[in-house]
Amino acid sequence: MNEKRVRLILLLAGSLVGLLMAEAILRLIRPPQLGISLQPCIYQRDEVTGYRHRPGASGLKIREFEIENVVRINSWGFHDVPPKSREADPFPVVVVIGDSFTASLEVDVSQGWTRILERELRRRGYPRAAVYNFGLNGTGTSVQLTLFERHLPRLQPDLVLLAFYRNDFKDVTSPMVYKECYRGYVLTYISEEQRRFSKAYVDRHWPGPLFSWLYHKSFMFRAAALLSKRGVLLQSNSLNPSRLGIPAGGTVAKGGKGGKGPRPVDRLKQAFRRYKRLGRKHGFHFIVLPVPTKTSLTGSLDLLEKRMPAVRSLVSVLDVAPVLEQLEQKTNVEVHENLYWTHDPHFNVSGNRLFGQSVAELLVQPLAALE
Repeated sequence: MNEKRVRLILLLAGSLVGLLMAEAILRLIRPPQLGISLQPCIYQRDEVTGYRHRPGASGLKIREFEIENVVRINSWGFHDVPPKSREADPFPVVVVIGDSFTASLEVDVSQGWTRILERELRRRGYPRAAVYNFGLNGTGTSVQLTLFERHLPRLQPDLVLLAFYRNDFKDVTSPMVYKECYRGYVLTYISEEQRRFSKAYVDRHWPGPLFSWLYHKSFMFRAAALLSKRGVLLQSNSLNPSRLGIPAGGTVAKGGKGGKGPRPVDRLKQAFRRYKRLGRKHGFHFIVLPVPTKTSLTGSLDLLEKRMPAVRSLVSVLDVAPVLEQLEQKTNVEVHENLYWTHDPHFNVSGNRLFGQSVAELLVQPLAALE
């Protein structure tokens, strides 16, 4: 073997060793920039609400290096067990309405706080309790009300919980937001122009199965791919206007910027009153349940009472903070933030469990009054 060939072999071997070492180091360090974010393709466009879950759909949700969950949507279009799996002649029937904190797509259906709530109510003297999860991520109270009314005739609820998160003051006056799946990507947009731009971007830069496979298998490939336009489509399948540099478009909903239409507070009051009217007509009790934020046990409740000082005279409000704090201390949770994912603002498995237990404890008295 001549000297040049030996040098070439040594060079190739050294390069291979260097690449393997770099791959090993990146896997050990796990820089956030090389994490993968996948949203399950479970959405379909809805001309009234913007979007909804596709009944019977399933998909993988991945976030950074800590969340990996198979999301399963039931026949009604929600992240919950099949509707017919409940006991015959259930009581009480509790419907929980909300956004991503209620949908709980980050954990298995069995570990979501609404499922915990059902199990806890059965343990506390209601063996036929049925809790239905009507959560849809990214939505506000107005959209949630529309979805609830669609299903109300077949629900016959005894109690309706509106899981209210602090960003709902913004959501109720945001433009109509649409979501749909296209070639494995979740497109979010507010206008037909943005929709066409998003689809064209996917068609033009679609990485193909080989690049996708390499991106998932190799950290070195991920680092290199970030320098190309395909990297946008490889790092995440969730595409919105800001990620793609799409120009703004669409019509702002009444009550948004410009000062026209009802204010957020007025929109929420209208929705709360509508829930109460439906309750009187269909025989259910309506309660607003403020959801704790990652930084504060009372974050959502504080903002609700600040923006709507008379909210407790308008609707029943369930303050879960004191009970949740006691459970955190009892289970040796060092800080409230430990109930949430590190790189995500939603409840982790422990957070879902403790929140569901807290809500169950507080519902015992209202449910006793319904018997």
